[in-house]
Amino acid sequence: PLTDSFTQKLNLLKHSELVFPSILEDNPDIIAIYFGGTSKETIYYPNIDLANIVPPDFDVTQRPWYLNATLVQNPKRSVIWSDPYQDAALNGLVVTASTPVFDADDNFRGVAAMDIQLNRIAEVVSNIRIARSGYAFLVDKDSRLIAFPQSGYRDFGASPDALPLGEVIDPMKLPNAPAGFFEILAKISAGES
Repeated sequence: PLTDSFTQKLNLLKHSELVFPSILEDNPDIIAIYFGGTSKETIYYPNIDLANIVPPDFDVTQRPWYLNATLVQNPKRSVIWSDPYQDAALNGLVVTASTPVFDADDNFRGVAAMDIQLNRIAEVVSNIRIARSGYAFLVDKDSRLIAFPQSGYRDFGASPDALPLGEVIDPMKLPNAPAGFFEILAKISAGES
């Protein structure tokens, strides 16, 4: 129901759009900033006509980025980072950062989040050259591929289609990996030397 207090909350949330454009302009890797409230209201910037994209029964409070930031899942009220994933809007590899929002009386009001594309970091890492034929690649703690140069795909006999960014590297996807590669990969993912 559109009560006076809910209307006041929506009007207050709309003021966030005075700040969002400058944040996006100053941080080109951020592709969206949004808020999901406890009453299932959603503010999304840039305006992509979200109401006509999501189904009528869309419940923002059931989205993973929302649930992971709530006090049940996040009692320390930290910023929660998603695993990298391929963005459905074709922005490439993306992570979502979400954080709980509280009012002045410390009441939970919802979750604010932003989607950040990893294209630029993937490009920087993929362009690192070591000696004549060496290169860098980037994986996360789960051995999920974040950046991999074309020469890496060539050396491992794989293709970006067979092993896209955001996928976990496993022996089935890299059948030509040298002996010991997956032991080294496990150490890298665990943060070991």
